[in-house]
Amino acid sequence: MDGDWSWRVPLILKALFPAIVCVTIYLLTPESPRYYVMRGKRDTAKQMVAKYHTISGKINEPIVEIVVSQIEASLENNRTNFNQSWDLLTAIGALIVDKFRRRRLILTGPASMIIFQFATTITSWQYKVTESRAAAALTILWIYLYQTSSPP
Repeated sequence: MDGDWSWRVPLILKALFPAIVCVTIYLLTPESPRYYVMRGKRDTAKQMVAKYHTISGKINEPIVEIVVSQIEASLENNRTNFNQSWDLLTAIGALIVDKFRRRRLILTGPASMIIFQFATTITSWQYKVTESRAAAALTILWIYLYQTSSPP
């Protein structure tokens, strides 16, 4: 077999079994109670909790209401905390754009990512050769700076 199919066929054959497993698991696994609560289907969530968390499987067990209430509280907490965190991040981003201008940020972001990736490669190679703690610290610094310069 010549050409592109010489590598495509083995790749397809390697991916076939995991794909079958993933599809089977997807089809056999029920949705979580959290998903049902998020969609407003509280009764279905209670049925799922009763089925998998109680011996009797009845939705009038006290543990069922406790678990569903905890899920609702967790979702509400996530909504409020996410909005507060997101507001902080967008405020920081707006200040940066106002100070440095959008065009400059768009041009310097990828350039700095290339520089930091190159520096990470060199210092991690130096660490592998010399096992220097300074090289390890610099590698961590470059990775951090790379992440701060990459878009979300």
